[in-house]
Amino acid sequence: MIVYHGSSETVRKPDILHSYRALDFGRGFYVTTVREQAERWARRKAALSGRKALVNRYLMGDDMTGLRVRQFPDDLSEWIEFVCACRDEKPVYQAFDLIIGKVANDKVFRVVDMYHSGIWDKVRALMEIRAYPNYDQLAFITQRAIDKLLRFDGVSEVCAVDDRILEQVYQENLEERLIDYIAVQHDLTLEEAMDIYYSSRLAERIHRGEEGIQYLDYKVLAQILHETEPERFLAAPLP
Repeated sequence: MIVYHGSSETVRKPDILHSYRALDFGRGFYVTTVREQAERWARRKAALSGRKALVNRYLMGDDMTGLRVRQFPDDLSEWIEFVCACRDEKPVYQAFDLIIGKVANDKVFRVVDMYHSGIWDKVRALMEIRAYPNYDQLAFITQRAIDKLLRFDGVSEVCAVDDRILEQVYQENLEERLIDYIAVQHDLTLEEAMDIYYSSRLAERIHRGEEGIQYLDYKVLAQILHETEPERFLAAPLP
């Protein structure tokens, strides 16, 4: 089987040492069977680093004897709980050498946030997730699994970053800054600030790109949110 890893550099000898933070399935080396998804990852990393967008290709063996493998079924109930646990940096992923399941793309990532923060219940979140394309990801948690299953098979450069990818990166960074700012200004936890933002009409306007509002400074957006939807801050202390 051929799998891909999007990056801004050639990775001939993948390892788990450069996994700088816990992702959907914890800290590890991530690949996908869907080249398009790897290209998206590569473009995003290139946009953030200013380097080339590269897709590394590997041949993946199928002999998983002796490896602890966790593969999530089509029923996403267990998957969403596992992803939330990993986001909380709980070490649940460390019980496995390899984890296989759905990837949380941009829209799915937001749905998981809505569930994780308690805005949506699990039934609503799973209903929303099933409406999105089913890309996959394979997380190699241990070096033993990498050495046993992966063999480098080449690398190719992806075409220049398009405007859509840049827009997505910009919006994600904007929302992160906006939520952090709301939390600091109103003495809230990040989860409380996330709850206020994602349940707001402003969040929907930003996601729709309504009247270019997504290009305003995050401090201005925080002020707009407080002035136009003050009811969301009733339980929060004023700055």
